[in-house]
Amino acid sequence: MGTPQALTAAVAPERYWGSSFPPPPAKEAKISPAETRIIETLAVYKASNREIAERLNLAESTVKLHLYNIYNKIGVDNRFAIIDLCKYNFPEKTT
Repeated sequence: MGTPQALTAAVAPERYWGSSFPPPPAKEAKISPAETRIIETLAVYKASNREIAERLNLAESTVKLHLYNIYNKIGVDNRFAIIDLCKYNFPEKTT
């Protein structure tokens, strides 16, 4: 999977950003390592907050906080947008 910072550069703004979510420049979307793990778990397993928490040994409230921060950093408003972004920008490798 590619870096989450690349998400902001690769997304079509008209698809994901409304007037309340202006797109941040890619270099300003500083995704933390913990947020990266959340994104990867969400994208790979399409997991609920509870499932992500169990897989990463975190509290569910911590997962919710990270997702809230991710939404604001990359300019999306739901988990399905993150999954779409990952699916279209970081396709799985075929062997």
